Amino acid sequence: ILSLNNQMKKWFPHIDETKRPLCYRQFQKPLRNKICPFCPTSKTFEDGARHESIAKAYTGQGQRSFRIVSSPIQDDSGKITAAIEMVEDITERLKAEDEIRKFKTIADRAAYATGIADMQGRLIYANESLAKMHGYSLAEILGKPISILHTRKQLKWVRQVWDEVIETGSLTAIEVWRTRRNGEVFPTLMSLTMIRDKNNDPLYMSASAIDITEIKQAEDALRESEERYRAVVEDMPALVCRFRKVGRMTFVNQFFCQYYEVSQGEVIGNSFFDFIPRNNRNELFFRFRKLTRKSPVVSFELEVPKSTDKLRWQQWIMRALFDDSGKIQEIQAIGYDVTERKLAEKALRESEEQFRSLAQLSPDLIAIQAENEIVYINQAGAKMLGGQNPEDIIGKSLMNFVPDKQKKYISARIRDVIKDKKQFSYVEDRARRLDGKMIDIEVASLPLQFLGKPAIQIVARDISDKKQAERALRNQRDMLKAVTSEVIRVQEDERRRISMELHDSIGQALSLSKLQIQNILKKSRMEKNSINRELSGVIRHISDTISDLRKISADLRPVILDNLGLMPSIEWYLKDFGRKVELQIEVDIKAEQLSLEPRHEAHVFRVIQEIMINIHKHAQASRILFKNSIDNGCAVFQISENGRGFDPANIFEVETRKQGMGLINIIERVELVRGEIDVDSRPGHGATYTVRIPLKK
Repeated sequence: ILSLNNQMKKWFPHIDETKRPLCYRQFQKPLRNKICPFCPTSKTFEDGARHESIAKAYTGQGQRSFRIVSSPIQDDSGKITAAIEMVEDITERLKAEDEIRKFKTIADRAAYATGIADMQGRLIYANESLAKMHGYSLAEILGKPISILHTRKQLKWVRQVWDEVIETGSLTAIEVWRTRRNGEVFPTLMSLTMIRDKNNDPLYMSASAIDITEIKQAEDALRESEERYRAVVEDMPALVCRFRKVGRMTFVNQFFCQYYEVSQGEVIGNSFFDFIPRNNRNELFFRFRKLTRKSPVVSFELEVPKSTDKLRWQQWIMRALFDDSGKIQEIQAIGYDVTERKLAEKALRESEEQFRSLAQLSPDLIAIQAENEIVYINQAGAKMLGGQNPEDIIGKSLMNFVPDKQKKYISARIRDVIKDKKQFSYVEDRARRLDGKMIDIEVASLPLQFLGKPAIQIVARDISDKKQAERALRNQRDMLKAVTSEVIRVQEDERRRISMELHDSIGQALSLSKLQIQNILKKSRMEKNSINRELSGVIRHISDTISDLRKISADLRPVILDNLGLMPSIEWYLKDFGRKVELQIEVDIKAEQLSLEPRHEAHVFRVIQEIMINIHKHAQASRILFKNSIDNGCAVFQISENGRGFDPANIFEVETRKQGMGLINIIERVELVRGEIDVDSRPGHGATYTVRIPLKK
């Protein structure tokens, strides 16, 4: 480094040019030990040409971006003796370009022409609409001066507009003429905005334009022929009129007359301002005074009385028509009744207010999250999550209230709602309050737009008390099952004891009495007296009593169940049951030996017994098939019947329970041994009962 100008010294006050320091040791951090690979000056020394690059360097104000242009300095013999670098701080320009890129996607797709030029007049951005408007491709205009879009005569006016925008900051809806590639000139309606850096220095000029060739042609045609003008506007569904600057009306279309319920004769020659409320007239006069050739259009909305009992909203767009001297000759106005839009906007505002009111009154949590932050939550929701008021929650993320184990799952759900527009109905979940306490919740989510941004709305209710009650109910049910199981076990033991006593004691005593009486009867037959007849009657009575006793004993606990086991007992019972009730019962036993808990065998026998009794009482079946098997560690018992059938979903209904508790008792008994029962039936098609009991491990 041989010399620095004042601006370089201001940027880099630490450099002492008198010591001729090495440049690559001055501008970078960490300091380099060799020439920077992007250095334009080293390339200038190599080939003697001008070179340019963009680099970042550390100044007294921090890291900045610079554009460096290097040019050679030669002696009289043409030898390169040094190089001069022109350095430009482009930090703010790059930042602005970065901001421009953010909006580029929107501008690229816009139907109107959009362009951005730097302060030298070069187009640094243009969309397809701008290129197409002028007959170019994007590649042909990017980087080119805006002069290719205008004739020399037009450029004089464009420069005046440019200077005015630099001074005022923006211009809206001004008429600017342009030139197509084929030389055709055409008018556009433009809006321009100056983009400035943080020091308020101009950086870029942004402009948007629409081709108003057709509008201008229509205006010319209207001025040339009033009849053609009438043909265009007479049937328009809009309020169309023309009036002098003082307000005297020269034309109204038929729609105008119908709208105000007047005739053209009543309107022409009268003042347009008679149709404008008094409190709006001064504002309208002020707007008219602002109309110029550069800005000939004004638009506004106002509320007007259409009749004694109605107020309507209107939107007016007015254009001033100037004579050759630049004075307003006439004003053309088009009005639209926008009452429905205004009412819709009012309804929307009221709806939003109602939503907030309802949300505040709701006992459930209602929250909205946008860009990973909660932007709204009602009072009930704030308290549910451990806050005193919504401000304690707003600004945080929903993920702050999600348990660690569920964060991955919940994050994916939120992403599905926002990006894929999915909705989730109420599901049970867990949430962590601000104080760390876990609560059970039911939560639903749906997508929405919040201030134009994709968002997610959450509705949740605290079901901690409900879940606690369910857990208590489950505990009570488990306790009830345990008690019921013990009661049935004791009942079965008592039945076994009574059955054995009936069989071993009373049964044997009756049998002995029968034998003794038979013996007496044999000895007394020779006498042939009346005692013989009486003893025969006693024997028959004792035989009937013994038969009844055996039946009672078998019902209490079949002795065969203890002596032969479960499957022989079931087979005996089914055949005996079929004989007694005159039912055709087919028995298909595929598994003779089942490894069941001893106390479970009595339950299984009772389940089969109760199913058969239930079929006999209600099914009106003529044929029953019983079969068993072993499947997946379970003993499977299946009973099919061809009766009238029923709907299994109705077994818990009140009317069904009035007819008996048989099937409910069967289900409870199966559950006591940790088994399962499936009932497949429908009206008119019989029923199949499938019972699965776990085998002993």
